[in-house]
Amino acid sequence: FTYQVHQPDLFKILYQKFKGDQWMLYHGLDLLGFKRFPKPVEDVSRNATRILFNSKATKNLFTELGFSSAAPQDVIYPFLDEDHLRALKLYSVDQLESSIGVDLKNTIVFTSICRLVKRKGIHFAIDIVETLIKDKHFNIQYFIGGAGPEMQFLKDKVERIGLSAHIHFLGYVDDLLKYSLLNKSKVFLMPNYDDGGGDFEGFGISFLEAGYYGNHVIAGNHGGAIEAMEALDDFDLVDVHNKHDLKRIENKLAKLLEGYAN
Repeated sequence: FTYQVHQPDLFKILYQKFKGDQWMLYHGLDLLGFKRFPKPVEDVSRNATRILFNSKATKNLFTELGFSSAAPQDVIYPFLDEDHLRALKLYSVDQLESSIGVDLKNTIVFTSICRLVKRKGIHFAIDIVETLIKDKHFNIQYFIGGAGPEMQFLKDKVERIGLSAHIHFLGYVDDLLKYSLLNKSKVFLMPNYDDGGGDFEGFGISFLEAGYYGNHVIAGNHGGAIEAMEALDDFDLVDVHNKHDLKRIENKLAKLLEGYAN
C-alpha cells in the first residue's frame, strides 16, 4: 500500500472492510510527497498495527518530517530472490548483442538501470564515463536502462559530448534483459544524491542486483543507499557534490579497468 497512501479515501474503505492487523510499509519517497500535506500519513500511521521501513534512513526521515505513531516500528531491508535469479536462463553474448544492437566484443560494459530522475545522478555517471573514454582511452559501452523525466536531458548531454556511439539508452528493460546485461557488465553506476529534499533513495534494490552479478557498484553516500552497500563487497560511495571525490572514483575505476583489460 506504499503508494496508495496518496489515495487516503481508499484506506478508509480498507479500514472499514478488513479487520485485524493493519501493517504499513514506507519507502521514503512516499513520505516526502506528503511533507506539505501530512494528514493522510498521520491518519494511516495512527491506525497501523505495525509500521515497517525499508531502511534506517527512511525511518529517520519519518521522524524528521514530524510524523509519529504509537505502533511498533521495524526496519525490513529489501532482499533478492536468489533462487529465482539462479533459475533464469540468461541471454548469451550473441543474444544480448542482438537484443540491444551493439557489438560487445573487446569492450568493457557499464550499466545504470533505474528510473531516470535527477537524484539518481546519471548525469554525473555520464561525466565519469566521458573521462574514462576521452582521457583514459578505455573502450566502454555504457547502457542506461529505464525511463523518466530526465531522459531527454541525458540524451542531449550524450549527444553534446559526442559519445552516442558509446552511451546507449534502452528505455524500459524486462527482467531477462536487465539481468543478462548486468551479468555482462563490470561496473554499475547510480551515484544518487540529495537534490534539495524533493526526492529520496530509500534503499536501492538495483544495487543488490548489480552486486549479485559481480559488478563494481558506484552509489551515492545519501539515503538508504549507504545501508544497501552493507550487503556488498565490491563498491564505492561517492559524494557527487565534491569534485575531488568524483576524481577519486574516476581514478579508482581506471585502475579497475586496467585489470579487466589485462
